[in-house]
Amino acid sequence: MLLFCATTLLLRASEHQQRRKNKNAPPRVFSFLPNPLGSILGFATPVEFIKKSAQKYGPTFTAHILGKEMTFVTHPKDMDSVFGANDDQVSQREVYKFMTPVFGKGVVYDAKNSQRMMEQLHFVLSGLKTERFPHFVQIFEEETDKMIEELGDQGETDLFETLSKLIIFTASRSLLGEGVRSYLEDKNMADLYHNIDNGISPLSFFFPNVPMPSSFTRNKAVKEVYSIFKSLMAERRKNPDAAAGNQDVLELLMQAQYRNGKKVPEAHICGILLAGLFAGQHTSSITSTWTMVNIIKHQNVHKRVMAEQSEIMDSLDDTLSYDKVRSMHLLENCMNEALRMYPPLIMVMRYCKQSVKCGKYVIPEGNIVVVSTSVSGRHPDVFTNPDQYDPDRYDRREHKKYSHSDLLFGSGRHKCLGENFARLQISSICSKLLRAYEFEMAQPLPDVDYTSLVAGPKQKCIVRYKKRTTF
Repeated sequence: MLLFCATTLLLRASEHQQRRKNKNAPPRVFSFLPNPLGSILGFATPVEFIKKSAQKYGPTFTAHILGKEMTFVTHPKDMDSVFGANDDQVSQREVYKFMTPVFGKGVVYDAKNSQRMMEQLHFVLSGLKTERFPHFVQIFEEETDKMIEELGDQGETDLFETLSKLIIFTASRSLLGEGVRSYLEDKNMADLYHNIDNGISPLSFFFPNVPMPSSFTRNKAVKEVYSIFKSLMAERRKNPDAAAGNQDVLELLMQAQYRNGKKVPEAHICGILLAGLFAGQHTSSITSTWTMVNIIKHQNVHKRVMAEQSEIMDSLDDTLSYDKVRSMHLLENCMNEALRMYPPLIMVMRYCKQSVKCGKYVIPEGNIVVVSTSVSGRHPDVFTNPDQYDPDRYDRREHKKYSHSDLLFGSGRHKCLGENFARLQISSICSKLLRAYEFEMAQPLPDVDYTSLVAGPKQKCIVRYKKRTTF
């Protein structure tokens, strides 16, 4: 015990000496635990840790957590140092390399440089052009109709489970084409995605190479998903005439070349596809769930949403169109508010390749700079009554107070490339379900599960439903 105390005191003295050398560095969170443990106990509940530390140390502070120097920037006015910087100053790739076992070598965060990573991501974006959106709306409608048939006229369902399946089916058909439909059912792709998800946790960031049972299950699921992608590609190569004219992401990747003239290898295609589907499936499943449960819970908003639906749609079973979905302004604001209050990605991280000025501080080279969307989305300096559900705040443009106070889909050069697709997907599905059923909550609003890398509902989202007969 005496040895432990003496060691701790020596480490504290060393840290104090280091702080004196860098007087412009942000204030440091005190911890009784020596390095490399640091603030790990507080960080077990990350959002509360960030809020309390900001109250004590100010809007920008540094904490040592499991061997990593992490600087938290909590006020939007200081976030240009993160989102306004280029990749030579702050970088994604070094932070998210723990995703390499999922996406593969040389893909996205493991790409040889930032330019190659952006090139790969833009291959996906090229299949999500606006001219394809009317076709996507048809897919969203068809899959939601099948789900409505499966649900029947009345009953109870876990809304998160229902919407997760819908998001997987609609996204997979949109990106991979019609041939994937049979695999979605036969190969239980929803379960495969779930196994991949369970193999990635906040611990993966700190200990990317530590083998765990969930890691082996994840790796097996990745191989099975890649096998499905390869089967789809093989089918298209056997029948090139049938594939002619396809503009989905799979076809575009099969025809794509890197800037150096080399075709995109099959392994890269698989990784890029999984990256696109995986990111969208997580965030859209969670966002659509929070959008729906908050509309259902807040009856005054629910009535107004249905009034908007009656103005835009000729009947309860009227066919959706791209233009109709785009005009659902209140429904989109409900989605915005759900994203503000319950962001799926609770932290955005960058690695400081150079020292970065942040307000009156300088964040040292080598630190990981962190922005918590969960904290900034409820910042009282930006949003009035930030813990109150109020979709109308977007008409008041509260989110435009600072350059980076609107982080619903990120900000800066790495803002979500699939934002427009996600908005269309979620609004289309919510519109269909709200016109099909009268809903009520069968339990209180669930808590947020902050133990996951992507924060969804902690409990089940059970709702009761019965067939709607009128707006």
